[in-house]
Amino acid sequence: MGPVDFSRQDEAIKSGWVTANWDHYADEPSYFSNRLPISLASGSIHATTEHPGYKRIFSKVAGDFLHFAPTFTQLGDSIEGILERTSVAERLEIGARARQFAFQNCRQDDQLVQMLNFRQAVVDPGAASAAWDLDGESLPET
Repeated sequence: MGPVDFSRQDEAIKSGWVTANWDHYADEPSYFSNRLPISLASGSIHATTEHPGYKRIFSKVAGDFLHFAPTFTQLGDSIEGILERTSVAERLEIGARARQFAFQNCRQDDQLVQMLNFRQAVVDPGAASAAWDLDGESLPET
């Protein structure tokens, strides 16, 4: 809903070191908008509203390329800290890890299989991946 076309978000994201959003659904457990995976897939460090369940979902990557906080002020302080204590080379490395995480964990095909298998296993994840023909492919060049 902003001035940047959806298809050109990655260009805007790559123009900065950290993307940030403060959403309207902070009490909704485990919720995140498409801004989170789009930012990570674009190679950005991302800062966002903390939600119940984030520590469980993102425990392995929290504080690396994904930062969240319960208040707007704390999130701003976190972003300031990232920029103060990391070099350009470190931010580029962190962004590469963000892209890899997004590619491995935020793909629509995987999310569809997880949704369809919510109550019982119906779709074989291996067969679904083979149908999308994405197994073993490397990330696209940036």
